[in-house]
Amino acid sequence: MLHDSKDMPKSQTTTAEKSIEKYGGDKMYFASPIECDKVMLFVSYGKLLTVGTIRDYFIKQSGADFTEPITAGRFVSIVAWASYQRSEDKTPYWRTLKANGEIYFDTGEIKHFEFPTVIAHTRNYYIHYDERIKEKHKILTEEELKFYNRSLLQILEFYILVELGFSERSVLKSRLIERWGRVSQDMEILRMSRTQNNS
Repeated sequence: MLHDSKDMPKSQTTTAEKSIEKYGGDKMYFASPIECDKVMLFVSYGKLLTVGTIRDYFIKQSGADFTEPITAGRFVSIVAWASYQRSEDKTPYWRTLKANGEIYFDTGEIKHFEFPTVIAHTRNYYIHYDERIKEKHKILTEEELKFYNRSLLQILEFYILVELGFSERSVLKSRLIERWGRVSQDMEILRMSRTQNNS
């Protein structure tokens, strides 16, 4: 996926009035996954980058009015996933934040890029009750699912509210944490409870 250029990079003229009004022009640039990887490679220790900064860089390099945001965000994710799967020559994807500088949601004891996979395997296990899934992959217990379900609801509610027009994302995220709690704290309590019961 990383080396699939998808016919990019390329420039294109848009006729979408909202985009022209928002970005101040009609020349749109589409970056390729490998271009995103090259930019992300140069983020040094102690520094951070946002998807917005990457898009700004491509604007300067291409002379476009804006970099197409959806493909840029998707390609940053492709870069991160490709790097995660490699054992060597990793791209420091953890130094690139989302467009508005947010850090990922709390996923408890599960690494951020493993979270979707763990949830998918857990879903498949409880739907099919295939023990081979449990033998090969991490599966959440029913007890853990109670906490991680709240984490999934928090993520879902966040993006629904963003789509509905709530623009203060940091405030929104804080309110949702107040509402749903932090899964890492819940898992810590669960771990302490298990330790106490076993002693």
